[in-house]
Amino acid sequence: MRRLTFELEFITPAFIGNAQQQAELRPASFVGLLRWWWRVILATYLSNSEEIFKYEAELFGSQEKTAKIMVRTKGHVSTVDILKDRREPIYMLGMGARGRTCIPSGSKFYLEVIFKEVSEQLVRSLVSLAINFSGIGYRARKGFGNMKSKEEPLNLKLLSRDYWSEILSKDKIFKDIPKKGSGFNELPNLNNLRVLRYQRAFDNWEDAIRFLGNLYRKVRLRDSRTYEYETGIAQYIRSKPIPKSIELKNYVFGLPIMYQSKSLEKRQQNNKPVRPQAQLNWFTQRRQENEERGDRRRGSPFIFLVKEDGFYVLAFICRFLPEGANFLLQTKGKYWDILGTRRPGRENLPYSEEKFRRDFEDAVSRLKSVGFVEVKV
Repeated sequence: MRRLTFELEFITPAFIGNAQQQAELRPASFVGLLRWWWRVILATYLSNSEEIFKYEAELFGSQEKTAKIMVRTKGHVSTVDILKDRREPIYMLGMGARGRTCIPSGSKFYLEVIFKEVSEQLVRSLVSLAINFSGIGYRARKGFGNMKSKEEPLNLKLLSRDYWSEILSKDKIFKDIPKKGSGFNELPNLNNLRVLRYQRAFDNWEDAIRFLGNLYRKVRLRDSRTYEYETGIAQYIRSKPIPKSIELKNYVFGLPIMYQSKSLEKRQQNNKPVRPQAQLNWFTQRRQENEERGDRRRGSPFIFLVKEDGFYVLAFICRFLPEGANFLLQTKGKYWDILGTRRPGRENLPYSEEKFRRDFEDAVSRLKSVGFVEVKV
């Protein structure tokens, strides 16, 4: 057994913790991060899920195999509630962080990686890739839980297919992976990855997140409201027939999306103002009866990173929704019967892989329009 130890520091607060939403360092979360990036690497070369699972199990184990890599966290970190008594909302964080504690920016700890039978170069590169190009915990794709390593500085070559081809060729277990394979393009992988950068230095995480939030808001809005809200969802909330074509764009940044009325009269509930809401989600035609219950979440193929020299976006042009999926626009909450308006039902809106690819490219163009520059790796 061999060991590598990395001294890490959180650049932005990390909402990583237990089921009670109390922050703590959890080795399982870091294992999950490494496994995700290992699948990204494998999908770069392998063309089906069975092969990917086979080589994932070689490194991280399965019911039949023991893992060749294990992770431990060392060090004591404090926890805080950054939203307590805070009036100004943090746009990139959203309302889901209410009641959660986090590990604050600047917290340092050690990540110990224990491994056997695989090369040190592979392990070191995989850890460096995961630490430098991921967030961890709640809102990890929106700039939170970002880290830096004292031993492994950010290096874009870790996102290069050629770099990993050389790494895998030198490892006795993974040297037989076909380095010229077309890969599994329905999954995130290095073949379908595009990298964008916005260069700017910041003194603290709050200024960085606030600036990133303003950029993100500009990308999502058409004039003062989102594309889909102005072209149809506002009518839906007002219980009016929606147009035949709603200009859906922002779903590429993840689902579900919540909308609320900007103009309908507020209703007081427990002395608090409430508004009718709608939710854009997705479903499949061959669904089970209970499939629509709860939020059908879909992670964004755009990963926003906060670094000391600015921001990065990792954009994966991979399959977004499964075959046969459609969008679902439905009411959300209990407060729809306002001023005697009828309760809207639900609307099924068309989705296609072709539409997603067009909207993905449009999102990339909108990111470039606010100052992001595409970079080669």
